[in-house]
Amino acid sequence: MEHDVLCVVGLGDHIGAVRFIVKNFYGLNRIYREEIPKWQEIIGNNMIFYNAKVNDSKHYASCLPRKYKNED
Repeated sequence: MEHDVLCVVGLGDHIGAVRFIVKNFYGLNRIYREEIPKWQEIIGNNMIFYNAKVNDSKHYASCLPRKYKNED
């Protein structure tokens, strides 16, 4: 099953993103600190990420699949 997801996290909160993805896509309510590297690898092998150090929603939106873009 394929999902298109935009997950925006603040700088330095990648652990929070890992926990969010594990909970919502893998159904686990809790992961322990020592398991985070394992889950980072699993997530990295199964999802595509776009990374930017900008505070511009248009930049993030440009990475969305065409079917989700609003065209004026």
